[in-house]
Amino acid sequence: MKKIGKINALILTGMLSMPIYAEEIIAEAEKITIEAGIGVNYGGLIGVTASKPINAKIELFAGLGISGNKTGYTVGGRYYIDDSIRLIANYGTNALIETEKFYRETDYEIFEGLNFGVGYLVNNRWSIDLMYIDASKADDRIEELKREGYVLSGQSSEKVKLSLGYRW
Repeated sequence: MKKIGKINALILTGMLSMPIYAEEIIAEAEKITIEAGIGVNYGGLIGVTASKPINAKIELFAGLGISGNKTGYTVGGRYYIDDSIRLIANYGTNALIETEKFYRETDYEIFEGLNFGVGYLVNNRWSIDLMYIDASKADDRIEELKREGYVLSGQSSEKVKLSLGYRW
C-alpha cells in the first residue's frame, strides 16, 4: 500500500509541475526570431532563417533559401557588439553558377562555403550585412566549365556580398 501511495505522490507531483515546464518551453520558443531576406545569410538568393539567442551577445541561426531552381541552406552564429552591430560567421550556400546548354536549357549549380561578415540591425527589425565569402569551389568549377566550352550566362561567385533582411 505504501508503494502505491508513493507512486501516486510522484505522479501527482509530476502533473502539478507540468504547467511550470510548459511555461518555460513557451518562454524559450518566444525568444526565437524569424528573418526573411536576400543573400548568403538566408541560404541563397532569397530565404528565411530562424535565430535563437544562447546568451545576451550570441545567437545561433539556421535557414533555407532558393538559388535558381535549387534549395540552399545556411547555419551559423552572430556575435552582437552592441544592440545594432554584429559579427557573423556561417556555413552554407554562397555561390550560384548558371549555365546555358546548346538547346537553350538553363542549368544551375550551387556551392557551399564559409562566410564571415559584419552587420547592422536597424530598429531591431531590418538587417544589412556585408559578407566575405569563400567561393573557391565555385571559382574552380567556373574554370572547369570554361575549359569544357560551356557558355556561362550568369554566375555569382563574388567574394563580397550584401545580405538584406527583415526580422519579426
